[in-house]
Amino acid sequence: MGVVVAVCAGLVFGGWAGAEAAHAGAAQAGAEAAHTGPPAFLIQLTLLLGVSALAAYLSFRLGLIPIIGFLLAGVLAGPGALGLIRDPELISSASEVGVMLLLFTIGIEFSLERLQRIARLIFLGGGLQVGLTVTAVTGALVAFGVGWQSAVFTGCLIALSSTAIVMRVLAERGQTGARTGQVALGILIFQDLAVVLMVLLIPMLAGQGGGLGGVALALAKAAGIIVFVLVAASRLVPPIM
Repeated sequence: MGVVVAVCAGLVFGGWAGAEAAHAGAAQAGAEAAHTGPPAFLIQLTLLLGVSALAAYLSFRLGLIPIIGFLLAGVLAGPGALGLIRDPELISSASEVGVMLLLFTIGIEFSLERLQRIARLIFLGGGLQVGLTVTAVTGALVAFGVGWQSAVFTGCLIALSSTAIVMRVLAERGQTGARTGQVALGILIFQDLAVVLMVLLIPMLAGQGGGLGGVALALAKAAGIIVFVLVAASRLVPPIM
């Protein structure tokens, strides 16, 4: 499913450049659905799998990282370029399912004990990476006259990475258990945790939201959910399994 995720990511990226083409393609797909024959989504899905297989083969022959080939194939096949795959609902659905399954396969390779061993990398290394990136980007944009709210928001975006794609690349290189892989994992985990705070800060940056009290309440709820999941994973699930 990592193949579908990467190709769909390229499709989404290409779709930004051809939004009008995507809408036109959706309308055409609706018109074609009235005719007899295989469903339109089935044809699009077959093309998606075919593009993925071709990208994997070419990446292997050229010695490229498969993820890069999948992203490029998605951009070329998407509505912004060749338009082979035009259904935005198919792209969105396949991406969401692929990400869930890919993160599941990554998650089963780790345990709470292993995460505890890299706790310092998570909070120290990840905190420095996110904090310094947001600070540097914010300072640079403010120096060029950008409002501080927009600058902070842009800094938050640049500070984040794709856990699914990075871990997939490390796994393909056999570096998941290496020191560099552990450092990358720690930083990625902190980024995933920081997303919660960033999402809560967005309404405040826009001048909306419930203020610090609302943010504190939301953080308390998020912390409660995380604690429940950790307790369930360590105490409740093992006896059942």
